[in-house]
Amino acid sequence: MLNLIQAEFFKLKKSTAFKVCFLLTFISATALVVISNFIAEGRLSISISGNASGLTEICIISLLGSLMAGILVSSDFDTKTIHSSIASGNGRRAVVISKMIIYVTVIALLILPYVIVTIIGLCSGAEFNKPFVPSVFTGFLYDVSGRHITFVLIAKILVLSVTAMLVHAARLSLCILVAFKIRKSVAVLAFGFIFNGLIDLLLGLLVDVPILSDLINFTPFSKDFLLVSLDTSAGILWKAAISSVIFLILIIELTFRSFQNAEIK
Repeated sequence: MLNLIQAEFFKLKKSTAFKVCFLLTFISATALVVISNFIAEGRLSISISGNASGLTEICIISLLGSLMAGILVSSDFDTKTIHSSIASGNGRRAVVISKMIIYVTVIALLILPYVIVTIIGLCSGAEFNKPFVPSVFTGFLYDVSGRHITFVLIAKILVLSVTAMLVHAARLSLCILVAFKIRKSVAVLAFGFIFNGLIDLLLGLLVDVPILSDLINFTPFSKDFLLVSLDTSAGILWKAAISSVIFLILIIELTFRSFQNAEIK
């Protein structure tokens, strides 16, 4: 399976789609930081927040992460690469695991520009506005703005960012399951974007249901996990990371079972 994973990383390195997505996230992250600074300095009105919400990692990762899930899986079916992977003795489980590993890596790399730009913004000493859109990184900018930047502070931001990466990867991992089923990148994109946009609303309606609300709190869809901050306790971070890893393993197993007897054309 190691060779299969190495092959996936090689394909990712050569992927034009991923390079474009990475560039788009860098542009979005930079724009979000600049807008936060401009609002704080009075150079932009807070009314722009509605338009800026499309630049947050929640929106961008939902869109581009879903797209990449579809491309990672469907492209192998289109080029018949999936046949070679299975015929070479790797097996369908190994194929599913390798796809999930590369997908989690893709999500982490797509969030990386937000981490980099946020740290640069904080180190610049610029002023930033109170979070005006749902975003982990605008929260970092505001909470740290005006404070002395230390190694410990940067390390904490990195730990929080890694947790956010895991949570986003787990929340969107259903796209891999869907991609193996329908094998159409555009359809996977539509599913992922709509699902991620509606799931929090739907789960919010269940918040008062005793058993269901408790179960939700042990999944990556818990509201405490999506928007972590510098005030988030270590216990919540561990809970978010562990629940995300368990959820990813569960999706791998469900995907394998769905793909196990599926016909490959």
